[in-house]
Amino acid sequence: MNRYPRDVAVDFSKLRTSTLKHYSWYYNVACGSSDQDMATACAQHFSMHMQVNELQVLKRFAEICQKSSLHGKYDGSKSYIQSSGNKRDRNGPSSIDPPSAKKKRHLLIPENRKAVAKIHGDWMLVKVLKYNKRKHQYIVEDGDEVAKDNEKASVEQDEIIVLPTEEELTHKKPFAKNARVLACFPKTSSFYLATVAKKCEKKSFEYSLRFDGDDEASNGDIRILKVPACEVVEAPYC
Repeated sequence: MNRYPRDVAVDFSKLRTSTLKHYSWYYNVACGSSDQDMATACAQHFSMHMQVNELQVLKRFAEICQKSSLHGKYDGSKSYIQSSGNKRDRNGPSSIDPPSAKKKRHLLIPENRKAVAKIHGDWMLVKVLKYNKRKHQYIVEDGDEVAKDNEKASVEQDEIIVLPTEEELTHKKPFAKNARVLACFPKTSSFYLATVAKKCEKKSFEYSLRFDGDDEASNGDIRILKVPACEVVEAPYC
């Protein structure tokens, strides 16, 4: 069972969800979808990999404060914390491009399309009912066709991902082996992070996946499960 490391003084559980998502994306940390799972995974990574030169950090911080007082503000273009795990050239471009600060244009998801949405911290199968342009939210209902009560919910437009149709899959480039995806766990309507073990089979349109935190097989390896390609999307950076 994963537990929060005792040697980390920083309480990652008090950080914002967006901060935890960015940390896990930047350092490629495998974690669950809930805030507590992300906080624990990030804290464990920080405990094992981060070696901060405190003198260097304080010196750089003092320089930033001095520059800020002289020029009004600091533009944040240079990182003053260096880690042994992922070092970046302070004067050059990063080898990993972070998510763009400028939001991409939102492509409206049509009504009645199946999608996966983050509801109460979990990614679930939903059906889109309508889009509230003023609030930038989607009104969705449970996408499980056998569900007795199709409860409705409102989700932010950046926390919903449309699922591809069979026709769209014929024109879509398949995910490569070892790609990180969000996929529906077999015989459920819940989506979890997974890794592609084998590329999509053209005849069956299925991916072979290893789900994060799944039960181990008899030989100790994480079992490989087949999931229809129409229930697999690119993993959101989280």
